[in-house]
Amino acid sequence: MSQNDEFVQDKLLLLYMLKKFRYPVSSSVLLSYLFSNKIIDFFQTIETLSELNTNGYIYITEKNGESQYEISQSGLELLSTLQDMLPKIEVSIIDKLFSSEFSGNKHSLTSKVDFTPLGESRVTVEYIVYENDIPYFELKFAAPSIEDARFICKNLEEKSSDIYMKIIDLISSP
Repeated sequence: MSQNDEFVQDKLLLLYMLKKFRYPVSSSVLLSYLFSNKIIDFFQTIETLSELNTNGYIYITEKNGESQYEISQSGLELLSTLQDMLPKIEVSIIDKLFSSEFSGNKHSLTSKVDFTPLGESRVTVEYIVYENDIPYFELKFAAPSIEDARFICKNLEEKSSDIYMKIIDLISSP
């Protein structure tokens, strides 16, 4: 395989991974996924992200002093057109990674949401994410009313995986 073909595949792999995220992802999270799974090396990743941005295939924004990456419509179209060029082994790794992280197939992620009234004007909301029935992440906070607590709990139940991944992304960003 030529160096040019490898560079094209790296671009497509980055676009494919960014498509898997449903929201802008921080550079630290993106790089962590790429390097811990040995998908693309550091220098190639930096060069590829720069090229994808220059050509309008991704958006790069700043949030809390860190770059956030998101695939653009042009990037989605390019990925769709050249999808057959994606290397099957790396695609399989990415698919397994995302199916285990986001749908809980491998890690069996589940969540529990509840609220406890502590008087007339004070309510505590509790959100717990379990991995294989072991508490993995806990968040406890006050809500101004029972009505607000019910609304918050409903949103947490309906959007648990999205909310959880956004929280993890925010707290793991420098």
